[in-house]
Amino acid sequence: MPYDLAFDRTAKHDSGWYHGASITALTKLCKTHDYKLVAVSAAGANAFFLPDASDIPELEPAQAYRENVLRNRWSRTTAKDQWERIKHMPFIEAP
Repeated sequence: MPYDLAFDRTAKHDSGWYHGASITALTKLCKTHDYKLVAVSAAGANAFFLPDASDIPELEPAQAYRENVLRNRWSRTTAKDQWERIKHMPFIEAP
């Protein structure tokens, strides 16, 4: 999503789901700083990156991805449902 200094996720979209970066975008960014994706929390809310020199195996974003269980529970939706609500919003492709 485009950078906005005064960003307020509920002001941008009433669902509050239009925010953040994808696990793929974060992985691409971390790779430019010699870090690799190694895990995603069981609830799907946190991604973990370690230096490339770490012995822990690297994961591909699609392999590591998990839906955010807590968000799904409180919203009574799935990631697919959430995407359908915000897919018309502006997004930036990670370089």
